[in-house]
Amino acid sequence: MPGPQTGKPPSEPVRHITASSNLSLSIALTGDADLDRALIAGHLRKLSSIPRLSFAPPPAEDWDAVCALLRAPEMIYFLCHGDVDQQEGPYLGIGARDAERRHRVYAKSLSSFFTGVGVDADEWARKAPLVVINGCHTTNLTPGEMLNFVAPFTQAGASGVIGTEISVLLKVAVPVAEMLFASLATEEPVADAIRTMRWTLVNRGNLLGLAYTPYCFADLRVSFVQG
Repeated sequence: MPGPQTGKPPSEPVRHITASSNLSLSIALTGDADLDRALIAGHLRKLSSIPRLSFAPPPAEDWDAVCALLRAPEMIYFLCHGDVDQQEGPYLGIGARDAERRHRVYAKSLSSFFTGVGVDADEWARKAPLVVINGCHTTNLTPGEMLNFVAPFTQAGASGVIGTEISVLLKVAVPVAEMLFASLATEEPVADAIRTMRWTLVNRGNLLGLAYTPYCFADLRVSFVQG
C-alpha cells in the first residue's frame, strides 16, 4: 500500500491490518459536556479490557494530539461529532464542543497533513491501519461528506474506514464500538464483525447497526505479528 506521500493506487488489495502482539488503538474523543461523561469513561474502561487490544491514555482532544496519534497508528478510533462548517467543509468535532479550530478535524486538514513530514510513511504502508469514525449523538454528515474523510485516509495508506452517516445516539455508538473492536481483536474479518454487531442490535429491536458503513474489503482483518 502506498505511503502518505506517494498518492499512487495500491498494487494489490490490502486485506490485513498489521499489528504487534496487541492491537494498539489510537483514540480521538469528544469532550462535549452535554454528553454522558460517565458512559464515555466506562466505554474507555471496557475497551481497555478487551483481550489483545490496548491504548495509551489520554485520548486526543485537539488537532495537535490527533497529528501525534496519526504518525504511525495501527487502528484509529474517533468517538466524535460529525458536522459541517459552511466555509471550510466537513469536520470531526473532538474535545470541547466549541468553534475553536483546534477542536475540529477538517477533511481538508487531513489531506494537507498526510502530504507533510509528520507522518511515518513506511509504517503506514506496513501497518495499513483501519479508521473507525463513530459519530455520536449529532452526526450531520451526508454520505458524500463522509467520503471526504475516507479519501485522505485511504490515500495515506489506511486499509479502510468504518463510518456513520446518520445521527447515532451515544448509548448506541458506545456498544457498537465495543462489539466491533472485540471482534476485530480476535482477527475476525470486518464484514463478519459488522454482521455480528448488526444482528446483535436487531435482536435488541434496534436497526441502527445499518448506519455503520465499511469502506474496505469484506475480508479485511487484523494480522498479529509477534515481535
